[in-house]
Amino acid sequence: MLYERKDSQHWRAKIEENKGDMKKLWRTFRGVLGEADLDVPDDHTADDFATFFQDKVDVVRASTTMTPSHDVRWHDTKTLSNWSTVTADEVAKLIGMASCKTCSLDPIPTWLVKEMRGLLSPFISLLF
Repeated sequence: MLYERKDSQHWRAKIEENKGDMKKLWRTFRGVLGEADLDVPDDHTADDFATFFQDKVDVVRASTTMTPSHDVRWHDTKTLSNWSTVTADEVAKLIGMASCKTCSLDPIPTWLVKEMRGLLSPFISLLF
């Protein structure tokens, strides 16, 4: 009981201490979740990022040059003219219905998002 209280106080203090620095804050959250802290170099530039994606697009285009064009027929589509409020309960329900397929590129595993949906859904609903 004392250990849990001290552990909780430690992490709350770390979160408060790193509140203004998102990089440190995410590192703290990874510590709370028990994940190893990866020292990934931050020496990538915007040009590196742009080059990576341009090369990726070039590879996809080259691999699909022999694919025949798809005939896309034009048709009217409905547009949204009114927006309605999204509730935390609706978001939690949708997260609960999500499949548990994960991708190695996902920063958070789907099972963890589903497990924490009660805490996350109010914040996600505010975004919408």
